[in-house]
Amino acid sequence: MESAAVDYFADYLSRQTQECMPIDQLEPVVGNLSIQQKNLVKNCGFGKFLLKHPEAFALIDDYVYLVHGHKEARAVKEKKKVLSESVQSIIKDLKSSGLCMVCSDDLKIYAFGTCFHPICYRCSTKLRVLCRDLKCTVCRVELSNVMYTTNLAPVTLPEMSKAKLIDEACGISFQNESVKEAYSKLLEHNCHECKQNFKAFESLSQHLRMKHQKHFCTICLRHNQDFTFERKAYSVVELKRHEEVGNGTSAMRGHPKCEFCNNRYLDNDELYRHLKREHFSCHLCVESENTFYATLDDLWDHFGELHFYCKHAECIRDPSRVFEKEHDLKNHLHHDHGGKYPASYTSYSQMASSCASNGRPSRSQRFTTDADFLAPDDSEHKEFVGEVISVISFYGFIAIDGINSFDESIYFNAGALGLGNLEDLSFHIKAGDRVYVRAEMNAGHRTKWRAETVEIVEDNFKLANPQLPSRQDSEAQSSSNNKQTNQSE
Repeated sequence: MESAAVDYFADYLSRQTQECMPIDQLEPVVGNLSIQQKNLVKNCGFGKFLLKHPEAFALIDDYVYLVHGHKEARAVKEKKKVLSESVQSIIKDLKSSGLCMVCSDDLKIYAFGTCFHPICYRCSTKLRVLCRDLKCTVCRVELSNVMYTTNLAPVTLPEMSKAKLIDEACGISFQNESVKEAYSKLLEHNCHECKQNFKAFESLSQHLRMKHQKHFCTICLRHNQDFTFERKAYSVVELKRHEEVGNGTSAMRGHPKCEFCNNRYLDNDELYRHLKREHFSCHLCVESENTFYATLDDLWDHFGELHFYCKHAECIRDPSRVFEKEHDLKNHLHHDHGGKYPASYTSYSQMASSCASNGRPSRSQRFTTDADFLAPDDSEHKEFVGEVISVISFYGFIAIDGINSFDESIYFNAGALGLGNLEDLSFHIKAGDRVYVRAEMNAGHRTKWRAETVEIVEDNFKLANPQLPSRQDSEAQSSSNNKQTNQSE
């Protein structure tokens, strides 16, 4: 109520030529206020009311002058009040629970930046030192410096920089020597067997191999950002068991192996990405999402066993000329080849039966995943197959296969196709085009997803095997090779 009265007088003064007027001429304006505001000013006295707000008014020689920036000053004051209330709420909650909001361990040493979202010093050290992530876990503001302390009270950036103990490389200030010592202990490399200390992790690893015949899991080392004391060293037998079945916990069931490469991967998601990237799947089979083949030859063996493909010279080894049903192959022969069979075949049945034998015994080398093994479900980023439903100059929308809701569709712009922001999309992509999309969550917008990359593909075989070059790429390469051959001749 009081601030509304101040704003009214300030607004009135701002409309005067010199943004000032005699106090006796301004006082009658009080009559324009609401009853509550009027009583407030009268009880205080008009002159005293103005003097109470030096951030807005200055009284000089019976004149009232408008002071600029009073609204900004009030906004800062209100913000400080809100921040103060927020800080008190955070302190109250942390003292009540006593647990880190990240790992739920007891909070003994706090770590926080200027935003004052305290977590335990162990989580902060793992993020800042091991993962090189300088952002606050709550508000995601990048923090150039954080404070490690046992006192739960906000600290400003200048106060952090004045601390006597600072790890400048990681931007960490320490309250005292004991806090810094606790931090240093986290980063020590001690032997689990003989307690000997090493300056570098590599030295510890070599010591364990030579002296104790123990080994760290290289897969875990590559993917998991853990402190040395959290890592487990294994004997040769234990390491083999760890890789095959894990450590006996539900969270870690071993590192699955690619049956084709004989390499192990961190988990099923990592293995799936490898299979999708390096090996092959059938674009016709319903279960192809979880069935892979080691090489392209193995995939063609599968085509010969279960599907039908055209034996004409121009169609040989073209995956788009492989058909799920026999009548699809007949239709292709009729429409594309005038019903003629390849010269080496005297009848349709002879050609169809040769598809099954494929001219050699099928190696049928393939890897079938467990029934419950699906593509990784990443809440932030996903890969989709879909169809363009509309293109509007500089942006468009893609419908995800199997989902009819527009809210679940994918928004894309020129950047997703690798084009300039002002290029007209209609020259490069059209409604009905089949696409392979890498997308991220589109928070706060009508459509759920926003495309990071969009790749137009000609057929379902390319969608099932995105690691292969497109037909245009293959034709361009073939043309380039022919040119080189002609030049050499």
